[in-house]
Amino acid sequence: MVHVCFLHAFRPKGVGLRELADAYDKFYGCPPGFVRDAVLANIGAALRVGEWQEFFATVRIKPPSPASLTAILVSAVSTSSDQGYH
Repeated sequence: MVHVCFLHAFRPKGVGLRELADAYDKFYGCPPGFVRDAVLANIGAALRVGEWQEFFATVRIKPPSPASLTAILVSAVSTSSDQGYH
């Protein structure tokens, strides 16, 4: 989920690619303040997620049905077990 926060932070809503590139050029490749602030805000939002609906809203994808979510979670546990994680 943090990856999605970074993705959205590095190109905040309403900021064009040219404007973003100009900002990076201005700061010698370092993120400008508005990007740093957006990263911190997005990570803070990710850390406050407490329910699946909030998770899917944070990563900006349509939530699956309860049955699909159950299948996804069962598959994830099975895969991690097959790989020796538990």
